[in-house]
Amino acid sequence: MKEKSILEDKRIFGLDLMRILALLMVLFSHLLLFSPYNNLITDQLAPLFGFLGVEIFLVLSGFLIGNKMYVLMVLQDKFSWTETLQTLKQRGRRTLPSYFLALLIAIVIGFWFQYSEDTLWKYFFFGQNFASPMPLFFIESWSITIGFFGNVVLILGMFLVLNKLRFKNKSKAFLIGIVFIIMISLVCKLVYYLMNSTTTLLQWDTNLKAVVIYRLDSFFIGVLCSWIYFNATIFWKKNKSIFLCFGLLFMGLLFVGVGYFQLLIDSNPFFWDVLYLPLTSIAIAFLLPTFSQYTIEGVLKNHLIIISKISFAIYLLHYSIILQLMNHFFAPKLYTTIEFCFFSVGYIAVTLLLGFIFYQFYERPLSNRNLKN
Repeated sequence: MKEKSILEDKRIFGLDLMRILALLMVLFSHLLLFSPYNNLITDQLAPLFGFLGVEIFLVLSGFLIGNKMYVLMVLQDKFSWTETLQTLKQRGRRTLPSYFLALLIAIVIGFWFQYSEDTLWKYFFFGQNFASPMPLFFIESWSITIGFFGNVVLILGMFLVLNKLRFKNKSKAFLIGIVFIIMISLVCKLVYYLMNSTTTLLQWDTNLKAVVIYRLDSFFIGVLCSWIYFNATIFWKKNKSIFLCFGLLFMGLLFVGVGYFQLLIDSNPFFWDVLYLPLTSIAIAFLLPTFSQYTIEGVLKNHLIIISKISFAIYLLHYSIILQLMNHFFAPKLYTTIEFCFFSVGYIAVTLLLGFIFYQFYERPLSNRNLKN
């Protein structure tokens, strides 16, 4: 039990590093949108980095919460209704206050910019992109809603599977529940493919990639990896290098091979609508064995862990709040290359500073108070 609970009992630096890399990809992608130079490289790198960064967040989130739920519901055999509700409350208390505060700040800024949108109420119930494209407001929140519903479906779904269906083998039941939800998500993608005609990446991006009912599989592929970790620990640890190479090769094929083999969205909508997103999640999942075992020592490690701790605050603030305000006051698209470099450094510094303040004086105190309660 002690060895198998390692991911539950302490922070894993490699997973913190994975989260930081994903965060940097998202920051870099949004910063490129305001670059004074629009060329083929920046036009391709910006959406690619943003897409890959968020996909890493989704798979990693599923892996981490999957570990906690497996320990609680299978290894510790605690899956009563009271335990389930308590787990839901704990998950909500860690993220919801920060999300709602950032949302309120974004709404104030939106009103200041005279932004008009009659569906803002949906953001308070995570309904802005549940089954339809979300408005162009607080757009980074689309992944947060996927994580929110992923947590809810996992916790409640596992309670039903383990408690109400009364499987004798709880580990096997946990696996069946995960696979079932992944298959439901794939079926939703198939229905979307049959009911819609996807011809552009913009349409795919807004109507499919950022809609909750089509994306829960990415979160649950991470949960599936947690089951593999607990039930094939030696296999997981010994073959991490093979998994890493395969994952990187798989990513290369997905991001470069689609162009080389001319798997374009207008001529291969089935590949893009049904297969591309889960294949990307699987490629990312192959990186987890390496990152979950990677560590370093020294001052650098401590600083990186701090960045990982404030990563959620940074993600909430970085675009719709900080970058939009800086763009309004400084207009970086009119800058020279040197000026834009200084703007970029300033943006990163301000984002890190405000993210730390947000975490230190709001997110962390609330989290500590909830732990005492």
